[in-house]
Amino acid sequence: MRNDAHRKGALIKWMLGRETQHHTSPVSSMRSFWGLMSAYWLSESWREAWGLTLAILVLTALSAKASVWFAVTSGELVNRIAHFHHPITPTTPTALLTTAATLAAIAIMRDAGFTAVRHFFSTTLHRKWREWLDRSFNEALFDSNHTHFHLQQIGSDAAGSYPHAGQCRPTRPRID
Repeated sequence: MRNDAHRKGALIKWMLGRETQHHTSPVSSMRSFWGLMSAYWLSESWREAWGLTLAILVLTALSAKASVWFAVTSGELVNRIAHFHHPITPTTPTALLTTAATLAAIAIMRDAGFTAVRHFFSTTLHRKWREWLDRSFNEALFDSNHTHFHLQQIGSDAAGSYPHAGQCRPTRPRID
C-alpha cells in the first residue's frame, strides 16, 4: 500500500516539475513543463512579466463585463423596437437612437479598446518571454563550461583529433 502511494506521489511531483533537482546551469531548472513556464515570472524580469500578466487579466475581465453590457443593451434595443408603436407605452425615436448609439459605443469600446489592447499586451508578453528564453539558453550554451560547443567551433584535423585552440586555423573544404 505504501509503495503505491510513494509511486503516485513521485508521479505527481514529476508531472508538476517539483522534483528536487540540483541545478548545474541557469537553464537546468527549465527541464519540466512548470519549470519552463514559471522561469520567466520568477526571473530578474519578474516585474515586467507580472505587470503584463496583470494587465491581460484586467483587460480580459473588462472585456467580459463589456460583453454583459452589450447583451443587456441589445435586449433594451430589441425591447424599444418592439414597443415603438405600442399604444400604451410607446418608445420615442430619441430613446431608440440613444440605445442604438450606446450599443455601438459598447461594441467599439469592447473590440477596439479592451480586446485589441489585451491582444497587444498578450503579444508583448509572448515576445518578451521568448526574448528572455532565447537569451537564457544562448548564455547557457555559450558559457565557458560547454566544451562541446567550443570543440565544434575549433574543428578537427584529418585524423579526427581536435588541435589546441591556439593552433587552430580555418581550413577550406577540399574539392576533389
